[in-house]
Amino acid sequence: MSEPPRLTPVADALEPLLAGSKPLDQARIAIADALGLIAAEPARTSGPVPPLAVALRDGIAVASADIVGATPYAPVILTDMPPAVRSGATLPPATDAVIPAAAAIPAGRLVEIGQAAYPGEQVATAGSDLAGDIQILGRGDLVTPELRLALATAGMTDIAVLRASFAMTPGGDPVVRDWLAARLRALGLTETGEPEAGLIASFGESAGAFANRAPMPVARGLALRPGDNAGTAMASDGRPVILLPERFDGAIAAFYALILPVVARLTARRVNTHTLPLGAKIASTIGCTDVALLHVVDGRYEPLIVGAVTLQALLRADAVALIPPESEGAAAGTPLAAIPIGNPLMPEPSS
Repeated sequence: MSEPPRLTPVADALEPLLAGSKPLDQARIAIADALGLIAAEPARTSGPVPPLAVALRDGIAVASADIVGATPYAPVILTDMPPAVRSGATLPPATDAVIPAAAAIPAGRLVEIGQAAYPGEQVATAGSDLAGDIQILGRGDLVTPELRLALATAGMTDIAVLRASFAMTPGGDPVVRDWLAARLRALGLTETGEPEAGLIASFGESAGAFANRAPMPVARGLALRPGDNAGTAMASDGRPVILLPERFDGAIAAFYALILPVVARLTARRVNTHTLPLGAKIASTIGCTDVALLHVVDGRYEPLIVGAVTLQALLRADAVALIPPESEGAAAGTPLAAIPIGNPLMPEPSS
């Protein structure tokens, strides 16, 4: 009787992909087009934001010292009508507060001001939003709507981004393909054609076909639970190829065990982990990397399922742990490092 084929350890399948993967080229693009992409270099403010004091509301700009004690019954008399300002407008010289326009009542050639103000009332002072020469985002940061707002408000028009892209060969379950594409886009990658892609994902029968024509050695059949029919390969130019199971459980396992580390290497980031004690013991299979879905309860990881992925567990999960093949499991209270599902990658520490 022939022996069953030996499964390749996940680390062995991943090693050549990581060794051959280098951070991608960068390009400067308009900030308006950078949403969801990965910053290739830090961006800093060139001066305080706002550069001068600005109004926080529509009204009139006044010098607070000129209207001390003013009330509707004892108005302060000014010789000139205070200038009108709109929200966000720079304050005129010699003014330091904004009050409602209705507080100023013309009285012949004079103006009655029926409301006092304190210095800085309804005013954003210079640098109150962003100080001068501070870093807004770093290399490896994903450009969020909030970061884009800050960059544009600081007067920047373009930034350098990494051109991270992926392609999927035909085949596989459309639902699983859509899930993977959405996951990769959320990590800052854009979908493109196979010749241009920095990462190639191949499903089901097309994965087998790709394995047969792959110019570089292929690891097919991994010691990964679920996902033992996943695999890895490399295109002729060294680009990483992930061979994915058709069913969602194996594809999810391959995403966390294989795709995340490769994307991290390509985009100058690292896989994010957060360590918490286990709320209950887990058992794992020696010789396999077991995927564990975890739910955070009172500062502990409560195991939902180990060595398998179900939709019920996935919907409750907050984190994913990869239990190494040398482990038989862990007792309750043991610290466990796991990948937060909502924030699986983070920038590399600044050197």
